[in-house]
Amino acid sequence: MPPVVSYFLCDSWYTCGSIMDAFVKKGFYTVGALKTNRILYPHGIKQKLSELAIHIRKTDSAVSLVTAHSRSYYAYRYEGNLNGIENAVVLITYLKDAFHTPKAMRVLSEQTFR
Repeated sequence: MPPVVSYFLCDSWYTCGSIMDAFVKKGFYTVGALKTNRILYPHGIKQKLSELAIHIRKTDSAVSLVTAHSRSYYAYRYEGNLNGIENAVVLITYLKDAFHTPKAMRVLSEQTFR
């Protein structure tokens, strides 16, 4: 068990249920990149992440404009299940000036302890 709050950070290759579960059991929060073809279930409907991203609007209540250092990003927060991962939080981000530009989209996921 980690002595302080600790994170396992990984790329999309390691963002799978079995690996994330192993780290959660050891007491680590797990944060990893996701590929845009990953399946999630907004409102119980099976959908690719890239398909969900098309429908995100800047005015959605789950979208926030955030600033980190000197860059601004639009961030959309999804909480629910992914294929193989329960209780995930997914953050879909775009640079402010590249909203809905597929190559500008970056996605992270965190498996929670719930």
